Amino acid sequence: MLPLRRLCFRLWYNLNHKGDERRSTSLRESKGAAMAHCHNRACWFGLGLLSGAAVACLGAWLANGVRRDAGAGMAAAVLAEQEQAVDPEPLPEAATDIVEYRGFVIHVFCHALGASRFRGVCDIWDSGAVALEGGSPPTTYPTPEEARVATIAWARQWVQHNG
Repeated sequence: MLPLRRLCFRLWYNLNHKGDERRSTSLRESKGAAMAHCHNRACWFGLGLLSGAAVACLGAWLANGVRRDAGAGMAAAVLAEQEQAVDPEPLPEAATDIVEYRGFVIHVFCHALGASRFRGVCDIWDSGAVALEGGSPPTTYPTPEEARVATIAWARQWVQHNG
């Protein structure tokens, strides 16, 4: 960083102090004298382009480092939160039920998906053969009893339409 600062200061100094002995001349002549060591304006354009690219690279590098540090901190926080949320005991298998409706036997199973999330699944049997396996309403419920009641209602509708 220090050599770049010295180079920039040297260029600034050359631009501002090179023509001190000829202050009485016109502005155009003093500007030409200040740029005497550089042959044309393309040199200055190239210098500006390179310094802009260097600043952009530096900014991108710093931003990437900040984003990486923030991502690592966020990942650690999420991991700690997940460790606290994990229940050491597995959730028990919730209520099961067997219902008979219009000659069909409906076996209802309620599965615990997480804290306050239950899903009901049913198997429907007709004359000892499986008519539908693993059918269920497309939602979860906060209690196993609600999941069981909704699954039985869904199975009865299935029997009415398909039985």
